[in-house]
Amino acid sequence: MSDLKRFQSSEIYISKHEAWLVLKFFWPDNTIDENNLTEADINFAQGLLVEAIDASYEMGYVHIIFETFYGKIPGSFADVQKMVKTFAKKAAKHWFEHLGSKDLSKA
Repeated sequence: MSDLKRFQSSEIYISKHEAWLVLKFFWPDNTIDENNLTEADINFAQGLLVEAIDASYEMGYVHIIFETFYGKIPGSFADVQKMVKTFAKKAAKHWFEHLGSKDLSKA
C-alpha cells in the first residue's frame, strides 16, 4: 500500500466546499466545519478523492475478471481461449473508457 498522494499548492484543484464534501462522504458522522478547513485538510481531501477514483478504476478490472471467469468451467482449451479473449476485449474497453485526453499520447 502506498502513501496518500500530497499536492503542491498550485496542484490543488478542489475548493474548500468540495473538500468538505469529500471528507463528509468518508466520515458522514463527523461534524467537520467547512469554514475551519486548512490547506492541509483540502490537500488531504484531494488525495482521498484521487485514491478513491483510482481504486474504483481498478475494481472495474476485478469486476471484469469475476464476470468472465467465476463459475465457468471450461470444457476445452478453446473455451479457455474464448474466456481470455472476452476478458481482453472487456479490459481494453474499460481502459479506453477511463483514458483521459492527456493520456492519449501515451496510449
